[in-house]
Amino acid sequence: MKEMTLQDLHVFCLEIAKDVHQFCETKGIRYSLAYGSLIGAVRHKGFIPWDDDIDIIMPRPDFDRFCQCYKSDKFKLATSDNAFIAYARVFDNERTFCRTLGRWLKSEREGVFIDIFPMDAVCEDTKAFIDQRDRAKKILKLQLDNRGAKKDLLDLFRILPFKEAIRSLRVTLHNRFFYDGETDLDEISRMYKELLAENKWEESKYCAVLAYVNDRITQPVPICFWEDLILADFEDTAFYIFKSYHKVLKDVYGDYMKIPTIEQREQHALAIARFYFKSLN
Repeated sequence: MKEMTLQDLHVFCLEIAKDVHQFCETKGIRYSLAYGSLIGAVRHKGFIPWDDDIDIIMPRPDFDRFCQCYKSDKFKLATSDNAFIAYARVFDNERTFCRTLGRWLKSEREGVFIDIFPMDAVCEDTKAFIDQRDRAKKILKLQLDNRGAKKDLLDLFRILPFKEAIRSLRVTLHNRFFYDGETDLDEISRMYKELLAENKWEESKYCAVLAYVNDRITQPVPICFWEDLILADFEDTAFYIFKSYHKVLKDVYGDYMKIPTIEQREQHALAIARFYFKSLN
């Protein structure tokens, strides 16, 4: 068993993203790079050097089509049907596996993955949108707490520094006392689906990612932005991004072309997981 390096993760995530891109091209499914992956495409023409994943967004109608028909010879799809998440993950579990701080697949062991987030129609009124976002955030916290109750206690110490592992151990034991298993997670998934369906796509002007909420990055985007996508260089290939990427990034990150200090740099997958090759061959 060999632990994967950051460069290994880049290679594997890129391979998954290429597979998703090719499938979407074939089926006419719209998508865009998002968050750090979008900054990476614009600022670095590839991965942000310290980033450890790839994030994709899709309009809700395209996301639903993708989840219904995605097929791959190499990778698998996780959705709310087979995982405790409100978005989707395309993942490998033939060549890699991971130790993670929060269970998300119902029955399989996961490996390297990329995230695909639906953008759902949201209220045009600012106060009403904030209410939607806050309700989604509460459901997400409930889901993460419940998933966290199923952590492998040994993995806490394999992944986290000792002091952080001790703190996380206390939270995990607390969560195990209050959450009682898959019934809770299935009910939480139902609550999430109801919230995400409150606004109709064809009757709305704005959309946002509510399936995973962060006050800073969960911002409404005009639905019309999905009408104009462009290909952007990314490592040795190209992926779709909003033509209006400047407004999207500026609204969320401000001066997104400025390189953050070492203290400001964040990782996501490696903050909660460690990835390994199943075989050295």
